[in-house]
Amino acid sequence: MKQGKGEQPRLLSFLLPAFLTENWSRYVKSILRLVFCVVFLAALSAERVFAQTEKIFFGNLHSHTSFSDGSGKPADAYKHARDVAHLDFLAITEHNHVQCEDGASSDRKDGIMIAKAPKLYKGPGAGALIPVANQFTENGKFVAIYGQEFSTVSQGNHVNVFEVGEVINIEKGKYDTLANDWLVTHLDSTGQPAIIELNHPKNCENTCVGKEYGKDDFGSPAEWVILGAATRKGACVHA
Repeated sequence: MKQGKGEQPRLLSFLLPAFLTENWSRYVKSILRLVFCVVFLAALSAERVFAQTEKIFFGNLHSHTSFSDGSGKPADAYKHARDVAHLDFLAITEHNHVQCEDGASSDRKDGIMIAKAPKLYKGPGAGALIPVANQFTENGKFVAIYGQEFSTVSQGNHVNVFEVGEVINIEKGKYDTLANDWLVTHLDSTGQPAIIELNHPKNCENTCVGKEYGKDDFGSPAEWVILGAATRKGACVHA
């Protein structure tokens, strides 16, 4: 059948409304707007889903018990953190050196410390720090972290070393030995390099200039950053 001038093809007229076939520009723009809206809403929805999956955990990464210069036992601290304070995690980080009670009040000077009795840290007694931490850790509810606080302020401030299985037995303040030797041969509970934390920098502001976190123990600033790198590498504690 012949088609007259100005007539639209019958098949095209059958498939699309007449007003679309008469103005393709408007039709294309409408489709583009629709596609843009769909993509935008999909991205917005994905962002909201991602935000809903993020979690915030509350806890303390620096605490002591009577096993150094604090009070109470590890079980008391973990129980209080979990059941009273309702924290998600608690790290008990006992001082690793025998001078830890020098500045403590008289009620905390009992001579009991992991530096003198490493079994208080690693066991095998049931009340030791590591066995108690393992006992209190409950996946999805509470993480009991164990560790040690290394050095003294006068020798370059303190760092926490998390989840290592032995008491750190090197000279206080020797950060080069800690970073280059001890941590290399003493991996954490997951078999990876231990995570360390740089503690209370303000306490060292005017008393250990040039020694902060072992700066004087390394041959150059480039070598010193090895210690800083240790804070970013290693295994994350899972909840």
